[in-house]
Amino acid sequence: MISELFHRRRAERLARLLDQADGGPRGHSRSSLDDILVNELAISQRLTTIEFAPRSEAGAEFRTRLRANLVATAQRPPVAPAQRRPATGRIYADASPGSVASRARTVTAASPAPAVTGQRPAKRRLPGTRRTRLAVVVGFAAGTLALSGISVASGDAMPGDPLYAMKRSTESAQLVLAGSDIDRGQAYLGFARTRAREAAVTRADPGKLIPVLTDLDEQTSSGVRLLSAAALSHRDAGILDAIDAFVADQRPVLTDLLGTVSQRDRPRAQQSLDLITQIAQRSAALRAGISCAPAGRSDALGPLPPDCTGH
Repeated sequence: MISELFHRRRAERLARLLDQADGGPRGHSRSSLDDILVNELAISQRLTTIEFAPRSEAGAEFRTRLRANLVATAQRPPVAPAQRRPATGRIYADASPGSVASRARTVTAASPAPAVTGQRPAKRRLPGTRRTRLAVVVGFAAGTLALSGISVASGDAMPGDPLYAMKRSTESAQLVLAGSDIDRGQAYLGFARTRAREAAVTRADPGKLIPVLTDLDEQTSSGVRLLSAAALSHRDAGILDAIDAFVADQRPVLTDLLGTVSQRDRPRAQQSLDLITQIAQRSAALRAGISCAPAGRSDALGPLPPDCTGH
């Protein structure tokens, strides 16, 4: 009973997170199941970014059925392996959760039929429905374990590597799992740090460096925007500490990058470094006016510094 409730909660939480990833209402609380479901969400995010040929594009109806099947599979508890008794017979476990037959039952051997010389006794086989369910559960578990390994292995993937798309999908899943704007803002800044490391590795390849710097600036702006808004909303200057720490980490990395890229790519690297300077100035201004009336205006980095003329 407890196992069934756990798997039902897991399926319901997965469905809710998938709705949030599709633009549905976003909750502000985390669940103890979120860390378990990060790989399923990464798979979902990856599936939505796969480009299909025009004739093989998955329709909305197919995606709806696929999602329903995934959620239904996640709800089913794993099936215990069949146990054997050496003398009295075999114990078979029914894969159907909640049914009366799901309790292990002992099949006692009846009087054996006369054996035909040279012919082995026929093996007892599970009914088709139970074999199908068992195959689905085992396949889902094996696939989840394999993709979990891929997700971990993709952590060091660089642009152009086969696992890089899975790495980015895992990041998207982490954003869905974030419980608040502060968590999402910090996650964006963490991803921007990762992009800076990738830029250092791809500095000699403009075809990879420029897209990485573009993602770096977008994630930086997104993180600063969320954290700045949260700091003003809560009137808590401590939230800005994450921005200041990010600036301190990124400035030397991007300064080194600027000195090592080709002359052609230097203006683009300078643009990313200038963004860090703007963020440092914005954070200082927000911190100074954290207790003043909000300006009510914003830009790409979030709310503008409050108006303190009345103070």
